[in-house]
Amino acid sequence: IKSLCTYDGYDPHEDETISMLWSVVNGFSDEERAALWHFVTGASRIGPPRRAGGDDARRICVAHGGGPERYPRAATCFSTLYLPEYGSEAVLKERLLGALGMSVGF
Repeated sequence: IKSLCTYDGYDPHEDETISMLWSVVNGFSDEERAALWHFVTGASRIGPPRRAGGDDARRICVAHGGGPERYPRAATCFSTLYLPEYGSEAVLKERLLGALGMSVGF
């Protein structure tokens, strides 16, 4: 998933929130990673890349999502994860898994 990301409001090389995000996602099970992809894109799986010359429809954006009191949210029509800044990896993981769990059945 990481190789398919762009960023809005975060510098992936400088922001601790992005480092924590990928550390959390790297520890996810395959089912949790699939749930994250579905949460952000609305798709059940990562499809094939587009042909040469076209934009890759598989891209997702991680955008700044407000303060630490908020849960992550997504705009599936834009394949965007709005990720708040959290003070620790444990809080990020708890909030991200909570958001994934709340999206089931909607």
